Amino acid sequence: MNLLRTCLTALVCVTMAGLPEDASAAGLARDYTLKLKTVSFRGTRNSCLEPTLLYEGIPLFTVNTTLLPTFTDTPLRTLPNGDQEGRVKAPFNGSLLNWGQNNFFFHVSTSGNGDHCTHSEDTVDLVSGDLSRRLFYIFRNGQPFHGVAPLTMDLSEINPVLSRSIAELEDAVKAELYRLRQLSDKLDWARQQATQLEALQAELKQLLNRPLDSITSAELEALLARYNAVPSSVRSRLVQMLTDLQASIDELRAEIDRINAIFRQHMQDLDGYVMPQPGNMDVHDPDTFEPDLSDDEVDEVEVPDVSQGDDFDETQDPYAAFAQQTLTELNKTLTNGVVTDRQGFQSMVRLWRFNQDVFERGLKSRVGVSLEEWGAFHSAQLDVLTFVRGYMGEGDWFLDSPVRENTKALVAYLEQRPENAAQAQALKNNLNLWYDDPPRTFEQKLVLDTLDALFGGYKALDEGVASEDPSIFATLGRILDGALVATKAVVGIGLGLTPAGDFIDLCEVVSGKELCNPWGEDLTVGERMLSGAGLVVGSGTFWRNVSIAVSAGGIVAMVKLGDFLDNIKGLSKVDKEDIVRRLGEKAISRMDGLTSDQILKLLNWSVKDADLNTLAKRLNGKQLVALSEFTMEAKFLARMPAATQQLVKQQGTAVKSLQSVYKRTADEVRAELVGKGFGRPVRDSSGNITGWLNQPFTRDGQEFWMHPDHSLVRITERTLDVPYPHLKKEITNLPGTYDISNVLVKVTDNNKIVPSTPGTDVKDVLVDWYCEVTTVSKDYIIKNEYGLHDVMERIWAINTHLKL
Repeated sequence: MNLLRTCLTALVCVTMAGLPEDASAAGLARDYTLKLKTVSFRGTRNSCLEPTLLYEGIPLFTVNTTLLPTFTDTPLRTLPNGDQEGRVKAPFNGSLLNWGQNNFFFHVSTSGNGDHCTHSEDTVDLVSGDLSRRLFYIFRNGQPFHGVAPLTMDLSEINPVLSRSIAELEDAVKAELYRLRQLSDKLDWARQQATQLEALQAELKQLLNRPLDSITSAELEALLARYNAVPSSVRSRLVQMLTDLQASIDELRAEIDRINAIFRQHMQDLDGYVMPQPGNMDVHDPDTFEPDLSDDEVDEVEVPDVSQGDDFDETQDPYAAFAQQTLTELNKTLTNGVVTDRQGFQSMVRLWRFNQDVFERGLKSRVGVSLEEWGAFHSAQLDVLTFVRGYMGEGDWFLDSPVRENTKALVAYLEQRPENAAQAQALKNNLNLWYDDPPRTFEQKLVLDTLDALFGGYKALDEGVASEDPSIFATLGRILDGALVATKAVVGIGLGLTPAGDFIDLCEVVSGKELCNPWGEDLTVGERMLSGAGLVVGSGTFWRNVSIAVSAGGIVAMVKLGDFLDNIKGLSKVDKEDIVRRLGEKAISRMDGLTSDQILKLLNWSVKDADLNTLAKRLNGKQLVALSEFTMEAKFLARMPAATQQLVKQQGTAVKSLQSVYKRTADEVRAELVGKGFGRPVRDSSGNITGWLNQPFTRDGQEFWMHPDHSLVRITERTLDVPYPHLKKEITNLPGTYDISNVLVKVTDNNKIVPSTPGTDVKDVLVDWYCEVTTVSKDYIIKNEYGLHDVMERIWAINTHLKL
């Protein structure tokens, strides 16, 4: 007997027409359990055995011809002396047992060629309720064990209900025969009935000597029809016995189905594995996925037809023959015990699994299949599965694969998504081509890191991020398509030759390497953010979820991008994309904590795009806002004459109290000016001001709005230097004047005092402030970045010529 196998699930329901519907019983046979207790002498004799199952469901036992899945009974226990005790169990229904001689096979060995260092005590008991029989008591000292324990069992123990029905029928027949024989010499009908009952006795004896798996419902129906005229006392017992017998047959079928279902679980992903795999593929069209190998590239293996109901002949076992052919072809993919033709190995495993499914369907379609044939099917299946498990582990991943557990979890997750199942199988197929090859380890790491991020992206869907950006579904699909290309490219020619695409963009965010090339340029945080925003710009939550799945370098860029996108979440996708483009790689990483209004004000109103990227080299978002708001006002005032300082502090209240002009029209500003008493003075013949009109003075396309407190506002349609409608807020030396010679200072939108004209004071103060907040020396700026002075002058100009 071999170790344990795996199988497929079957569900065969046989109903017996002609018998009462309520006659079928359930649970007639006893339930049994084979219990194995293993004590490994790890503490007392340095045994290398850890007494646990290689995998749950492995068959250590065979009852007659049926393999039994075995499961952990209680957790592994370490004894006070250091030895370890493991307990496992193999439950089964008594319908598998013969009425008479039974053989219990037990095969146990240590995985990993560890038998030579195994020292253990093994006991096996057959348990049912309070009944317990010791079948095996062995010691293993450097060897596996393979043995059989014969046991004779009576039907009254195995199936007491059926046993009682048979006994009651036999008693009824005997009693009726006795009665009829007393009459047979006198009456012909008595002789005829006695003859019929004797024939029934003979048929029942022959029937009950056959194994349950050979009896069909049709036979039972025919038997009942033939003896429909027997005396009622016998017929009622006959109906009950046949009902119980049918129920016992149904129990056997159900038990076979249960075992099949467990074994089928071991052949994971059967449906997925028989799907076509990607060969020549358009990554933008999953419908073009094609098999890796064409028909003439797969070696032929003769598949027997098992759908016919011929009696099973163990000397002509079709399952063993097919298994041997499969093993021969699998061995061709090995070199020195290593799978070198990984594609061929996978294709052969898929072919084998497909045919195992065909076999099972054929067996299930037949009216009756013997336990011996099912056992042969399971045994042959286990032979191949045991070989495959030597090279492939859980989820059908090669044991020597460098693929991470998290990546395997991603594939398993995608397999459960109907829209991604085909891509998931293609991805698994490609990843299974990988093997430990140090020259390409870094390339593989980049791909695996990116797949981790992709997994985080799919998990983000569960957090509802698609409600923020519905395009995420399509984006993840394109990234996954790119992953299929990348995972295959890295096997042979190297990732550096992989075409650009969404997967490469995500890899740039994760790895910080240009074009996801191990030897590419290192990307800045801003460049990584731009790559990410090019993929998903509508959801900050998405990037924070993805950041959980990646390493430190990627986390910084993703968290910053997530926060940035949250801060501008109220904007349309088009506006977000425009902001990202205008900010560029330097500025985008410096916008921490700024709202969309603050960012838009910087871009549209306070700083030119190019100047913003120059300043963002060292200034963060809040410092950029501080610069645009001229929070260094005191430094400007300190450079002014004392009289000017005193006047501009005491006068100009009206202009310094105006609301922000940002996003306001000229008419809205004019209305506020009228309300605050701006207008033009009325003078007498001597030039003295005698009153004020709520109207501006107009000259050369400008409106001059003056105020008694020295405030002046000029509204201009446009000039050569400032080609857009704008206004200037100023304080003059004398009230009611508007000529430039009288202007002492300008006032910014947020009502800060700054010089009235550009020049040394403006440049020096702003550059000094820049050096102060960035800790860069002024000498360095003068020698290496003198252009910063011109940037500062432009900022003064923009923020004193306020756009309307």
